[in-house]
Amino acid sequence: MSENQQLKLLVIGIDGASFTVFDRLIKKGILPNFEKLKKQSSFGPLQATFPPHTAPGWPSMFNGVEPGEHGIYQFWSTKVDDYEPVSMNASDSTREPTWHVLERFGYKVGVYNVPMTHPPTDLKDGYMISWPLSTTLRYTSPPGLMRELMKENLHYHSDIVTMYRGQKDYSEQASVFMDGRTKTCKYLQATHPVDALFVVYTEVDRVSHYYWGENEEPSAAVEQCYQEMDESLGHLLELANEQTLVIVSSDHGFGLCESDFNVHELLEQHGLLSTKYVPTSSDDKEVQDDASLHPWFESTINYKRVIDWDNTYFYMPTPGCFGLNMNLKGREKSGCLNESEIGHYFSMLQQAISSYKDENDESLFQVVRSSEIYKGISVDQAPDFILLPKTFSVMPTPSLTGSITSKPSQSGVHYPDGALFVSGSTFPKDSQLFARIEDVHPLILAHLNVPVPQPIDGHWLVEPPFEVKREAYHENTHGRSLNDEESRFLNKQLKEIGYL
Repeated sequence: MSENQQLKLLVIGIDGASFTVFDRLIKKGILPNFEKLKKQSSFGPLQATFPPHTAPGWPSMFNGVEPGEHGIYQFWSTKVDDYEPVSMNASDSTREPTWHVLERFGYKVGVYNVPMTHPPTDLKDGYMISWPLSTTLRYTSPPGLMRELMKENLHYHSDIVTMYRGQKDYSEQASVFMDGRTKTCKYLQATHPVDALFVVYTEVDRVSHYYWGENEEPSAAVEQCYQEMDESLGHLLELANEQTLVIVSSDHGFGLCESDFNVHELLEQHGLLSTKYVPTSSDDKEVQDDASLHPWFESTINYKRVIDWDNTYFYMPTPGCFGLNMNLKGREKSGCLNESEIGHYFSMLQQAISSYKDENDESLFQVVRSSEIYKGISVDQAPDFILLPKTFSVMPTPSLTGSITSKPSQSGVHYPDGALFVSGSTFPKDSQLFARIEDVHPLILAHLNVPVPQPIDGHWLVEPPFEVKREAYHENTHGRSLNDEESRFLNKQLKEIGYL
């Protein structure tokens, strides 16, 4: 590879890769490339966002602030007044991402398959293959890049096309997708060379969700996926040299899911939420509107069970948010909770949540105000209250299943133990690292001698051999919001792959 094609920065994201699993498999001797990288790197656990999910995780990684600042808490807004799901995308983050900062300071940048980057933005002399969760063929910039990759028989499908949908051979397909993405990265760097390359592999997450198994340690299928990621890592590292800042990072970890906790069922038993049944087909517009709410609710053949908003005090606004909202009069469309009653009903809510206990008679969740968890300019967009778990092996959901506890919909769920490897001339080798996901953005900038935006929640972890520069942060001005049709398609796709 010619000198002008050598990367100054290589960021490899692995969605759902667990530090616990990495540590065990490296010691087991079945990840030779990660073992070699570990010896050349600072390596350790990476604390994920709360909750440890994809949608808030990647924005925090690449803008250096917590969800309370950048404003993305889940794939949907967690604070809407009419209860309808509102999809989130790249335009909803308040902060400028890493690649645009680097571009402002003269770097040519390539971005490939990073979650929450759709729609793609133009990168001067670079490229972006975005992460759409909507039906579109416009997910590359420049637009002709997809056709070029197709012509070269390289991986060009968007991540939504290659996600798990119940196919029995998905673990084998995942290997093909990973290999294709790796070959595409190498082709792009040979034909469209950049200074900084960001690429994310999502297959470890998908395989972990559906193939984890029934034990605390993952199944052979999950281990095999890590081994295939190890092969991809070996090929990608050929793009780097000793001067390249190499970062391998995950957005969260993974572990066994023991059960689902159906929060709305508990709230109804304690008189804090009500449901009703409506026909699934009717000429009555009001009934049709009721039936359209919250696509994650379960349906029967002739009737759909929905929340009776006029008699509901608290509800979970979206799957995966670990949050509850007040159904507040004057704020929500059908709010019934008066502000003067908040203290009384919050006490009832705390009692209800603490009544859900394990076999040791210990509460599995406690409920706190979101201001105790989040800080920043977007805290008002967070759920009103947060469910803090005793263990991440129990997944809180808004599903109406008829029982408070049910068999988990996925055998593996997100845990907070992400992983981080950092190698380069300014980082110590074979060193222990303890980091937060918000540290990755300032780490990249500081160690490339690029100004770090202020204020920021993360830190560059290791002092570089030069004084760290600082600048005022830039607001995110890129992207556009999804339209109604795109939002409906997103909800359909998320349901198919198990997020709903």
